[in-house]
Amino acid sequence: MNDSGTITLSPPAGALGTVALTVPAASGTLATTSDVSAAIAGLSWKQAVRAATTVNGTDATAFENGDTIDGVVMATNDRFLRKNQSAAAENGIFIVQASGAPVRATDADSGAELLGASCFVSEGTVNANTQWTCTTPATITPGSTALTFVQINASGGSVA
Repeated sequence: MNDSGTITLSPPAGALGTVALTVPAASGTLATTSDVSAAIAGLSWKQAVRAATTVNGTDATAFENGDTIDGVVMATNDRFLRKNQSAAAENGIFIVQASGAPVRATDADSGAELLGASCFVSEGTVNANTQWTCTTPATITPGSTALTFVQINASGGSVA
């Protein structure tokens, strides 16, 4: 990289031309294609979750250490996406506790953090390797506003 923040890539022998990339001065890093696509789509990616619900569950007894969500036996501190609650205000991204009700994940526990909140589900019989996003518009109050999560494809569009 030169002093002006430009990186020049030399192609292999026989290839034509060179490529010059300018590093943004503010952050010092280049954005990936997925970063740009997510920003354009209005997505706010959160840490991946281990599992996502497929059915409604009782808050205090269905989501604690040793309980099963979508075929995955959950452990204390596992992250999961709760998206199927009958009372949709109970949906969101949560952390499994040793016993009792789960707590909202700290990266998805405010209205601003839930706007366009998106996550990757890593395990599960039904939801493994899927991506979900919160489509609830502003203004969101966690625990009061009904939250809707829909499955999205790799480019940020909804899955029909």
